[in-house]
Amino acid sequence: MNILIVDDAENVRHNILRLLVQESGMNTFRQAASCSEAMVCLETEVPAILIVDLKLPDGSGFEIIEKASQLTPKPLIIVLSNFGLTKFRERALSLGASYFFDKTEEFDKLIGLAKNNFAFV
Repeated sequence: MNILIVDDAENVRHNILRLLVQESGMNTFRQAASCSEAMVCLETEVPAILIVDLKLPDGSGFEIIEKASQLTPKPLIIVLSNFGLTKFRERALSLGASYFFDKTEEFDKLIGLAKNNFAFV
């Protein structure tokens, strides 16, 4: 299963990778540290799962969500952000995200999805 992780913080990407390998045994990952890197990744290969932060140095995760939502097949889009306000959550979900988790308060929900092999729960 191909997973794309988009976050400008290298340590966050590393922790997500470690978690996913540990909890689900998945081992096919790509990483992007910016909006432009993510867009290139989306153009070259459609991921099965996209994990994306909203605040990126050269754009917004909303742009990535919108682009990914138009792909075929559409990836499972998971937003993992420190911007957990309702308005951000609602916008991400309206653009096509399946899940929205606050990094500081809901990271365990990402673990739960990984343990269930990202099946909809």
